[in-house]
Amino acid sequence: MSNTFFEIFENKITRVFFLFVIFCCILGALVQWVGLPSIDHDELEAIRWGATKSWFVDKHPPLVGFISYWWAKFTGFNNFGFFLLSKIVAISSLIIIYSLNRQFLSINFSLIATAAYASTYAYVSLMSQLDANGILHPLWPLFCLTLWKTLNSNKLTYWILLGIVSSLTILGKYQSALLLLTALGIILSSKVFRKYLIEFKIYLSLIIFISILSPHFYAYVHSDYSITNYILARGIEGNNVFTGRLSILPFLLTQVLTWLFGYLILILSLRKNLKLNILQENLNLNNSKTHFLFFMGLILPISPIIVSLSSGATLLGSWGLVSWFLFPTLILTLFKDETKSLKLQPYLYFVPIYMFIMTLIVFLNNYYEIARPTPIPTAMRLIDQHWSKKSNAKLNTVVTNSRPAQGMGFYSKYKPQVIFGEANQFTWILDSNKCTNGPTLIITDNTKTGANFIKNQVKMAGTPIFSTTVNVSSQRYKATTTSKLRFNLTGYLQPICFH
Repeated sequence: MSNTFFEIFENKITRVFFLFVIFCCILGALVQWVGLPSIDHDELEAIRWGATKSWFVDKHPPLVGFISYWWAKFTGFNNFGFFLLSKIVAISSLIIIYSLNRQFLSINFSLIATAAYASTYAYVSLMSQLDANGILHPLWPLFCLTLWKTLNSNKLTYWILLGIVSSLTILGKYQSALLLLTALGIILSSKVFRKYLIEFKIYLSLIIFISILSPHFYAYVHSDYSITNYILARGIEGNNVFTGRLSILPFLLTQVLTWLFGYLILILSLRKNLKLNILQENLNLNNSKTHFLFFMGLILPISPIIVSLSSGATLLGSWGLVSWFLFPTLILTLFKDETKSLKLQPYLYFVPIYMFIMTLIVFLNNYYEIARPTPIPTAMRLIDQHWSKKSNAKLNTVVTNSRPAQGMGFYSKYKPQVIFGEANQFTWILDSNKCTNGPTLIITDNTKTGANFIKNQVKMAGTPIFSTTVNVSSQRYKATTTSKLRFNLTGYLQPICFH
């Protein structure tokens, strides 16, 4: 990576490109700062995960929670500070992807491939927020870079690093199993790489991988496998495997849409070069570089389709969001004979145009309800005031069915543990009797569903110290206007228990 940084600063074109990327990221953070009173709901959820300091949380593995929570603490739970986190990850991703591209392409083509990725919807979504998908954007390319260097050098240090990075990808999202299976496919299908299967280094890497993941698997087993039903519900619609396989069609459409506009610009630029004779000449799977790119640039992105065809699993569009980072590298490798006229400029418009639209929406929200943000920080401060008036005790736990109420973990002065959804499944927060560990506040949406939320869960609650409603009206916030928020509150000085 040190060579990559040196090359970026020494080469004028790469230096200008990455300075442009940094400028766009800082500008994006400023637009969010003036237009969003709160960080995103998915980011609030990640803070909630990290606050538990547990190796097991609901929905996803804990890595994004760890990073988000400790970054929030480091920046003082400040909006602008947290907006910068996704921008730092976004810039890091491009540096890693550029370094990966340089293993296969010239400086110019590597920059084209990187710029093509940087002007897709996948990258824009990464710039906007950090969630369980966003954390994979640097991790998956870093895994591929480490894997390539490991397979070509067979150095012990790289095998050790590969074990570490592999475990981090799984701790980022379980979907990373597809990445590791694709890597195994590369090794098994190559005569050059299969020889490593009889060496001790690959098994040392495997031991490191398992060792780092062991705290997570231990916590998973002791959670009564509470996430299993969630994973199955997300992937399989009952026994209707036909419906699951039909999900491939919208999945493919979603993947093409995530290419906007970088990959479509690249394909359009190469339209005269997309010839069968050029493909036949360059598609040599006996060449280790082409072999690697074929698997990671094409097999990896379509691996969810293979899973759905074989199992009937229902696909989500987000499963392909982080998979296409080596696709332009593969395309340039296969059709490179006549690509000397490719220019960088067409890729430099999409992100600024997106940010212009984003800024325009911020100001138009003053006059029309286009996409008005939620006044979560104001609501959380009002909830704190209600609690402080009724009790001097520190609020320990919040139980809620409202996504905005997860903001208590970030904006409340008490920084309570937040349980979102079915409370009795949160064994890493509740005690052995499925009870909270101190004073507890129930926050529900002001709907019939919210009213029934706790009634269907609470086993033992006692007498509340207060029950009230919090209303936050539409208000002015910096350069925009917010929407409304309304919560029902029920507070308890003692722990409460669940079925």
